[in-house]
Amino acid sequence: MIFSRIPRFDCENAVNSKVCRMRAMLALPLLLIAASTAWADENQAAAAKADAPVQNAGEANAAGVADAASAQAAQAVADKVEAAKKAVIRMIGATALVTEMSSGLPLPARVDTGATCCSIHCEELEIKDADPDPKVNIGKPVRFLIHPPESKDKGEWIEAKIVDHVKIRTSESEDERYKVRLKLKVDDVEKKVLVTLNDREKMKYPVLLGRNFLRDDFLVNVALEADK
Repeated sequence: MIFSRIPRFDCENAVNSKVCRMRAMLALPLLLIAASTAWADENQAAAAKADAPVQNAGEANAAGVADAASAQAAQAVADKVEAAKKAVIRMIGATALVTEMSSGLPLPARVDTGATCCSIHCEELEIKDADPDPKVNIGKPVRFLIHPPESKDKGEWIEAKIVDHVKIRTSESEDERYKVRLKLKVDDVEKKVLVTLNDREKMKYPVLLGRNFLRDDFLVNVALEADK
């Protein structure tokens, strides 16, 4: 308490005495000093409470900036790693083993740098709400059966969407073929590319790897074998 610091004296029997008045005059400055000290302490405590949220906000902002910088640095490293992977040119032989990713089936493929896009053999093909005009079927869902050669399995049905239609003219006939997007993988390279659905039953390899898969990642060396 403020007033506990003030010297006590008894003026009950000395109201008109000079000593009592002098003591009262001496006590007044002590009272003012004590009150001023208490007021300053209260103001200092209130200011500290008011500054606490600002300090906490500043610390939070600093932590957020540090986290953002760390995330940017991690992303920069990931981008460099990805760029380094893309910069690597792999050697591929005249043939390769391709994995169709949606089914997980491994399929032998012939590498053809003269082909614009890849091609895959399908034994059966079903188009939802098929129209006699192939161009009308573009954009429709399609499912087709692929079967690894020399395999006793029944094969796998692959579902996709028709994205294009082409006419292929040969010396013997003219074929209507649909194109879909499939995710293929060779070694550590995985790409989603346009693939022509084709009847390759008479071909040794059910898959043809064209330039759209080889581009930027492979250099063909016909001396290499598929398993090397």
